[in-house]
Amino acid sequence: SLEQLSTILNLENFEFINLQYGDVSVERQLFTEKYGKEIISIDNLDLMDDFEGIAAVISCCDFILTIDNWIAHLSSSIGKKTLILLPKYPFWYWLTNRSDSVWYSNVKLFRQTKNGIWQDVIDKVYNCINYNNT
Repeated sequence: SLEQLSTILNLENFEFINLQYGDVSVERQLFTEKYGKEIISIDNLDLMDDFEGIAAVISCCDFILTIDNWIAHLSSSIGKKTLILLPKYPFWYWLTNRSDSVWYSNVKLFRQTKNGIWQDVIDKVYNCINYNNT
C-alpha cells in the first residue's frame, strides 16, 4: 500500500509517478491528503495496454520502483534502473539469494526475509534511494 511506502514516497527532492494499473485514485488522494505529497498520475495513459506510452514515461524517470509485475520487466528490458520488491518466495526467474538479476544488469532486487512482512524490504529500499545508491 502507499501507506507502507510512505517513508520512501515522502523523500524530499523526489517526485513519484503512478504506474500501477487499476483504479488507485482514492488511495492516491488519501495519501496526498495525509502527507501533502502528490503521486503524479498521467490521466490519459492507459496503464493496462499502452506499452509504448508507458515505456516513454519510464524512459523519462531516473529509476523505477516496483513489485514483480510487467512494469518491472518492461522497465528492465529497456535498460532503466529498476528496483524490485520481491516476496519471500518469488517466481523462479529471480533465483534466490541474489540482489541482482541474471536477466537484467540494471536491476536491484530487494527481498522479504519473512513471508508477508514488507517493512525490512521498504527500509532497505529507503536507504538505497535516500543515500543515492540507486
